[in-house]
Amino acid sequence: PFILSAVPEPAALEIQQLYDCPITELPDWGDYLYNAVDLATLVGHRFNKKRNRVNKFKSTYPDYRYEMITSQNLPEITAFFETYKQEYQKDSLLFTYEESKVIEGGALRVSGQIVAFSIGEVIGDTLIVHIEKARKEVAGVYEAINQFYSAQMAEKHPEVKYINREDDAGDAGLREAKLSY
Repeated sequence: PFILSAVPEPAALEIQQLYDCPITELPDWGDYLYNAVDLATLVGHRFNKKRNRVNKFKSTYPDYRYEMITSQNLPEITAFFETYKQEYQKDSLLFTYEESKVIEGGALRVSGQIVAFSIGEVIGDTLIVHIEKARKEVAGVYEAINQFYSAQMAEKHPEVKYINREDDAGDAGLREAKLSY
């Protein structure tokens, strides 16, 4: 059968009307697009839980330090990612694809050790977050790296209005985390 994929909604509706064919949404591959200021500041009632998790992270780990990824700390980021892959790897093409990405990012340390990093790229007015990895046992670390990286990129790239945290590749936990924003 003839199948079209990744068709913008207005075009899909027009095709459906013209050819009387079904439209099937693929929820596993829909991107999550957010307002950059929202993720950078977590202001407002709807972000109370996220802000509380970031504040808990800050109070639990007062020696945390957020830093940009540079050539100086890249070997540590690479070592962190190798350990992460061994402990948390999922059998997925997305995980394999993520291994090849290194563009512009930030890292989070606790007691001098890297506990999270995020990597993405700016295209036009949108920051596309390709990779975000963290030690799951560090409370609030995912919310913290998300906010710190969003704030860093919004400050460094004032043209950024949106943050695309990409799809969830059908991972239920990832979907729940992305929908929570």
